Amino acid sequence: MAEPLYVAKSVALRLGVVIILVGLSLVISFSVVHAQETPLWRQNLTCDGVEQRFQGLEYCTDASGTIHVIVVDMNSPAIQFEYVIAEGLNGKDDTYGECLDVNVPQYGPVRGGCHVPGNPAKYPALSLSEAISRYPQAAVIVNSDYWGSDGNKHGPEGFTVVQGDRRDGPALGDTDNNAANRPWLALGDRSPIRVEFGQFGHYGRGPDDGESPDWVYTATGGTPWLIREGKVRKNEIDTCEGANLWACRAGAEQTAAGVSKDKRWLFFVLDTRSGQATLMSLAEYMAESLDIFEAIKFDGGTSTQFVYAGHVMNTGGEVPAYLAVITSSGHGIEIVHKSQNHASPTSAIFYDVVLPGERVTLDITLRNEGTATWSEPTYRLDVLTDNLANVPQSAPVIGLVKPGETYTFSIRFDIPANILPAPRLVQYQMTDGNESFGIVVNAYVFVIPQQLRDMEQEIREQIAVWQRQGEQATEAFIQDLTHRIVDRIQKEAEEQVENILQGLLSGCNSPALLVGTMLTWIALRRRR
Repeated sequence: MAEPLYVAKSVALRLGVVIILVGLSLVISFSVVHAQETPLWRQNLTCDGVEQRFQGLEYCTDASGTIHVIVVDMNSPAIQFEYVIAEGLNGKDDTYGECLDVNVPQYGPVRGGCHVPGNPAKYPALSLSEAISRYPQAAVIVNSDYWGSDGNKHGPEGFTVVQGDRRDGPALGDTDNNAANRPWLALGDRSPIRVEFGQFGHYGRGPDDGESPDWVYTATGGTPWLIREGKVRKNEIDTCEGANLWACRAGAEQTAAGVSKDKRWLFFVLDTRSGQATLMSLAEYMAESLDIFEAIKFDGGTSTQFVYAGHVMNTGGEVPAYLAVITSSGHGIEIVHKSQNHASPTSAIFYDVVLPGERVTLDITLRNEGTATWSEPTYRLDVLTDNLANVPQSAPVIGLVKPGETYTFSIRFDIPANILPAPRLVQYQMTDGNESFGIVVNAYVFVIPQQLRDMEQEIREQIAVWQRQGEQATEAFIQDLTHRIVDRIQKEAEEQVENILQGLLSGCNSPALLVGTMLTWIALRRRR
């Protein structure tokens, strides 16, 4: 028969997982300092310190204050992009939700298209306020691709990928071939975030087969090319290639996106100059003042929409899609001149979820942001502090890691079988010989009790969601997951009370055991 001490200890172990969630809040203040020479955009833009409210992202203007520029550090682990597409009736069963196709039913034979309720010939759109309500934590929301000019029978025109799911192209019966006729911007979802401007079938790219590269998490089209391989594309701009000439007219407000040659800086530009400002002058400004290597125009004119930090800087009519930039709160982008040795992590949190006695797997990826090449045996990752047994105190660099490259340290060790469930912090820092350098890396080992083994995947998935949503969602995430775990623990405690009571009535359990379990159950209810 079970003893009261055993029951109390079992429930206490399960309660330990709640402590794990507290550990998550410790990573909120994670900050990244990247080392590089002062880029041209920093020299030519006015970036008011008061306006910098986010990590890895900066809001600036030109000298006149009429060209607004968002600069995104693609190396920042806090940055995430999301595609905001309109909602409507999907497929043949008219299920309402986010559009899974860029066509209305008539032209969407595979998924059945998407349309507004009551009108199968019209594609849905959403206002800027609706887009903000979908992603209230977004630092930036900007209109992206054009949409059908044939009576709203088509949604976003070009390459469209939402959370890794492609929603246009030949595989879905979308035969307009616009991902080949028009350029696009594609983005990954793992830091450092990969960014590519491309066009299927052009500039050495293969034809559009309807598939999407595995690394693409978000993609949106636009047109025309503004800058290609560092050169302003005069012919594409003059002919407004891929769009109606009206879209490129002088004096219209415009939005555009571009990237630096090293793909470190991604730019979103809002041009609000009135009068005779031209698309050509905007392209020249982006190339000359911002050193942008590749750029395309997004939808503009009355479709120009731009939000920064909840402030609507420009708004117009409804459109079918927006691009949202999500990050954590902070103070902009800090640039430090390169030193011989500097290292920064590629993620805001490294972690593993294990049971007592299991093997811990920590894959810690750092970027060499100094001027020296890391090589064995002098360069290694050393433990600064830890509260776990068996942690390897050093992990050497194997091979060569050149400036700008990343290196993953694969750290494996077993934890004791008698360890109590709790978040365990291990801190690391790079070392050259006897000299430490770079950002201190926090790695968490979340030890959960055996009774909650089936919640391991759920915890991992919730942490992944939290990483994408940024700091603003952390508190709500912790509360929600805590409630679910406490509910689970309380339910099991109630079942134990019932089982022991039945055993008592049958003469198998002692009254002391029932009293101990009841006290634990009452404590759980009070804790809640």
